[in-house]
Amino acid sequence: MLADTYTHEATVAYHIKDAIIHNGSVYASNMRYIVSDRALEHQFHTVQHFGSASLTSSAAGHTYFGHWLRDDCLKYLLAEQAGAPICIGQKFSSHQKMYASYFGQDWTPTESAFIDDLVIFQDHAQNSLKKKRYLELQDRLSRLFPDRDRDKVVFLRRGRAGSPRFIANEGELLECLAREGVEIVDVEDDLPTILSQLKNAKLVMSIEGSHISHCTYALASGCALLVLEPPDRFTATHRHWATCTGIHFGFVVGEPESKGYRFSSKEILQLSERLLGLGSDSFEPA
Repeated sequence: MLADTYTHEATVAYHIKDAIIHNGSVYASNMRYIVSDRALEHQFHTVQHFGSASLTSSAAGHTYFGHWLRDDCLKYLLAEQAGAPICIGQKFSSHQKMYASYFGQDWTPTESAFIDDLVIFQDHAQNSLKKKRYLELQDRLSRLFPDRDRDKVVFLRRGRAGSPRFIANEGELLECLAREGVEIVDVEDDLPTILSQLKNAKLVMSIEGSHISHCTYALASGCALLVLEPPDRFTATHRHWATCTGIHFGFVVGEPESKGYRFSSKEILQLSERLLGLGSDSFEPA
């Protein structure tokens, strides 16, 4: 199935006066805004003071790699303009550390602080401001990993990374795709290898999950993304940024089995042909 339309709203900045950050939460008056529930840690940290600052971390980004890369790294660009970027401490993977370096972003955590004026952004909408920031981070990545011929179809293999989401007929499926010229890239490879391969792709296919967010700043307008969707956890969150940046999006739904999900290679190849046959026109959000 193909998907091409979406709605969008404005990005909103909420100014919180006399805010306190401690143990993963923001406090102000009778409000508590939770990024990370770390109330049981009882650790003591040096208390900092900021006149103005902006929160870059989110609860979703603190938990899921994809939300951190696709949402929080974008929000960091807003935070730089509104005050000192404030990051809540979390354990970063090697991929996250490298992305932070590529983007020129400092994710050093602030554990305890008083802030006179703290900005918290509502930034879920796929609007023109968000598209501008997608393109900015794409450009920063392209300086290190230039676009190549864009003549490959890539299968981004999740494997056993992250929470279990297995393709029951993966061996059979990958063998079929390989015969059709599809290149297999493992998400557990080092980040430069992954990005170099994605920068050479005109279409990427993969099972649903945070790992697909590697495509966010590696694919360009006119490319395509095909997602293999488990029927019992259908989440097409990747569709929104894809449409915003002019990337064609499609999905196939698998069948549940005791050891994962079975996907039809015929359906995947048929939809791949349709996606590759689409033009490069991109939607311009307001």
